[in-house]
Order: sequence, then structure tokens, then C-alpha cells
Amino acid sequence: MESASGRFPQHTSEVSKAGRAANIYYAAESLRLPQDKPLVVPTLILMMQPNTRLKDIARMESDEEILATSDVMRQLRPHISADEYLRTVRRMIESDGYRLAAAVEDGKVRAVAGYRFMEMLYCGRILYIDDLITDQATRSQGHGKRLLTWLEDEARSRGCAELHLDSGVQREHAHRFYFREGLTVTAFHFRTKL
Repeated sequence: MESASGRFPQHTSEVSKAGRAANIYYAAESLRLPQDKPLVVPTLILMMQPNTRLKDIARMESDEEILATSDVMRQLRPHISADEYLRTVRRMIESDGYRLAAAVEDGKVRAVAGYRFMEMLYCGRILYIDDLITDQATRSQGHGKRLLTWLEDEARSRGCAELHLDSGVQREHAHRFYFREGLTVTAFHFRTKL
């Protein structure tokens, strides 16, 4: 049954209960009374979906957590060997304030971001994303979007005015994702080998 406005207002959110996730849908139905006055009756419909998996964003700080990101990160950065990964990330954490966060589903890393905070004369305090990759086996399932949203919230909570990232010109699929998420191209990045 449609409401007086012609549509149902809906809101969805994920809820974890006893190790299972559920989607909750709120809908309001309008009924016509004899006096032709609508009565709005809110209804709560709980739909258990056993195939829905538990999802979370986590800071990856311990050696074990950092190593858990290696396989996904090395899809983007294959030049870093598995043997060197932990040592490289630890050095970047200590020298440059590098941080890792990951979208985790059922205990498995599905997307990972390497980022840092910095301040620049032209734009103020920013969160800069060095690395952002979703596991190629689980792309287009919302992991990258959840992680990017988390990074935006993290930037705001740390007083950043902007979020920045560079993306290789060959990464066309990633560029479509960034445009879809509201990022814009504002500069060229130049480099030279020394």
C-alpha cells in the first residue's frame, strides 16, 4: 500500500546479532479512514539474511594485522616482496607517520588503505592516501566505498580540510570509482628519476 505521498520512506542499516547480520527496513503505510483522514502506521520489518557477512573497518597496527594486509596491498604494489612488506611498512610508520586501515569481512582483509596526515601551505591540513586497493576477487561489493568513507570521517575527525590521493594514469577502473565518489582532478603530479 502506498502512502499519501505516493511512496514509502525507507531506511536501511546493518545490525549484528548473535553473529548474524540483519537488514532493517522502516516503512510507513497510510490508511484511509472513513473521514478521509490518513492514519500513518509505522511498521518495523526485520529480515534476517543468513548470507550477509559481518563487515568492519579496522586500523592495522600490530605486526600480525600489518601482515594480514600484505596479499591485498601487493596487488597494487607488487614490487614489494612478501618478505620485505612488514619491514617496509614499519619503517614508513616510524619515519613518516604512515598508517594502515582495512575493510575486513569475516576476518579477511577485503580492501586496504595506506595513508598519512600532513600540512601543506596551499591547502592546509590533509589526509593523504598513498595506497587504496580492493582485493581483485571482491571488487564491486562496497568494500572500497566503505573504506573511503571511513577515511573521509577520519580526516574530518583530525581537523583536515581535504583528502588527497594520486592515482596512476593506467588505473582507469579506479578513476571511475573516484569520480563516482565525488573526487575531482585538481593537479598534475610530475616526477623525475634521480
